[in-house]
Amino acid sequence: MADGAEVAAQGDVPPPSIMAPRRLIISTLLGLAALMAVVGLVGYFFRAPLLRVSRLFVESLGGVGVAVGFYIPDAFTVPLPNDVATVLGLAGGMGFLEVVLW
Repeated sequence: MADGAEVAAQGDVPPPSIMAPRRLIISTLLGLAALMAVVGLVGYFFRAPLLRVSRLFVESLGGVGVAVGFYIPDAFTVPLPNDVATVLGLAGGMGFLEVVLW
């Protein structure tokens, strides 16, 4: 059985580490760029329906909807952040201060 010194002496090169800093930085930046591209494309192509849903959200639920939109993600494990309620309120016509106070 060969120990580490004998393996290195034989000229075997260890495989590159998955945790190499350069690889982590590049993969993180590529992932963020892909996420931003997808969100940008959804916003560009679905702008009118998103604004329509936002207005409907504010007209039907108002500030209470924003408050519930903050409560549910904080109280339960759901895959939506509470920023969704903030964006729906702002895009639906509520003022910034009104959204923040709710």
